[in-house]
Amino acid sequence: MSGLARQLSVPYHWPETAQSRLEDWENPEIPSGYTYLAQLVAHDCVFTSVPTGALSAAVGPARSRRSSLLRLETIYGHGPDSCPHAYAPRGTNHLARNQLALSELALRSTLKGRYLSRDIARTGAFEPAAPLTSVQVADPRNDVHAALSQITTLFISLHNKIASMIEDLLTADAFPSEDVRNYRVYFVSRAVCESIYRTIVRDDLLPRILHRAVVDHYGAPQVQFLDSQTLDALPLEFANAFRFGHAMVRPFYVFNDFNRYGEDLVDMMLSTSAARPWRMPLDDTWMAQWSHFFEIDGSNPNLSRRIGPEFSGGLFSGEVFGAIDETGSMGLGYRDLLNGAFVGTWSVAALADELRRCKPELASLSPLLVEDQERTARIRSWLSRHRIANGLSEQDVDDIASDPPLLLYVLFEAADEMAGKRLGILGSILVAETLYKALLDAAPSPRGPFEDACEIAFGKPDRAAAIEKCTPGITTMAGLISYVAEDFELEETAMPFV
Repeated sequence: MSGLARQLSVPYHWPETAQSRLEDWENPEIPSGYTYLAQLVAHDCVFTSVPTGALSAAVGPARSRRSSLLRLETIYGHGPDSCPHAYAPRGTNHLARNQLALSELALRSTLKGRYLSRDIARTGAFEPAAPLTSVQVADPRNDVHAALSQITTLFISLHNKIASMIEDLLTADAFPSEDVRNYRVYFVSRAVCESIYRTIVRDDLLPRILHRAVVDHYGAPQVQFLDSQTLDALPLEFANAFRFGHAMVRPFYVFNDFNRYGEDLVDMMLSTSAARPWRMPLDDTWMAQWSHFFEIDGSNPNLSRRIGPEFSGGLFSGEVFGAIDETGSMGLGYRDLLNGAFVGTWSVAALADELRRCKPELASLSPLLVEDQERTARIRSWLSRHRIANGLSEQDVDDIASDPPLLLYVLFEAADEMAGKRLGILGSILVAETLYKALLDAAPSPRGPFEDACEIAFGKPDRAAAIEKCTPGITTMAGLISYVAEDFELEETAMPFV
């Protein structure tokens, strides 16, 4: 695993890009914001992290998964009663809360102009000017770097805007108490946000990262899943394969027009309350101008890396990903590979055989799946070219080529067959089997996405029409950002929200 981790630091030979402004490793089809939307989705499915998941034999599939998938549990936790620190006091009873906590919105000035500070809520010791060492979010992993904390801030802002809108719709309604009103506003607001989020996952994220044939297959009304089991236990193959997103991480990012030279990945990963509490809250350096992360009105955002067996140099930083065992191996790639080695997934050969038997129309689209010998030969050739760098013996290369770690194969397949622009057939199926099943499990009743929530909370299902009118057709991240941006159009700021 240590040798394979070194292999992930070797540049992959990508085809030359026809666009002069792009590096060969940049993916022209996936803006970089989707890297971190996918990370939020991962946190919304898997509760453990590396090295905890890799080194603890007690962490199995049932223990590592969320209690419910694709319901924004990573943002809401189990609600204001069980996770009060993630919510903001509302009204006279500070225990009955319907909005999520954020840092105080404030106009700040720099030499480059004024900007609206937007960040997750952070706290420190109870003393003047104490470093902000803790975060008031349901899932602390959402502060592992500045890009993800900004995505988290965006979804919190979405919820708070919808909650305020629902409060305005209910001004004439009578409730037994302020507590009851707050709980019901929270309940419906969350239902609305969950519905928007799942639509974005289905219609915006998955079509970008999955093989198009797999999207067409699993998006069909009467899809037959390979795995007949329920999602009570998260499939180990999904949890391992979904780490492909680490290959999409860029070596640097342009967050906004104030800092067009770009910010280093290691600095981004260290801009957290855990690593640099004395620099919190996030300053203008890390305020996301969202057109730099998603294509909005023809913008040219940072692009993700192509998906393949090559990680950005910053992910090998010992300062961020230090050694966790006696090998002394540092970096995220080693931890990812180690995680797969401990959990006992199906082998690539067994999965290929199963796909040829059960999904022949999809398996036939991948030469690596059709012929076991072809798959072994291509992987052996790739590893052999870099034996000086990876330190693997000839026997090691043969063993890995015939039985590759699942994540390594998913990355190699994407690079070899899809030029890194999206996942290949096997990687796409492993992701689709879990996420499309979770989308079906979370599907609303035939009446619509909000009617049940409105009837339960208010006894008035007709409220759903008014709510839908106030949140028109949000199906993409660009649409979500434009909707939230309506609250942040301040003429006196030099840095726009979008």
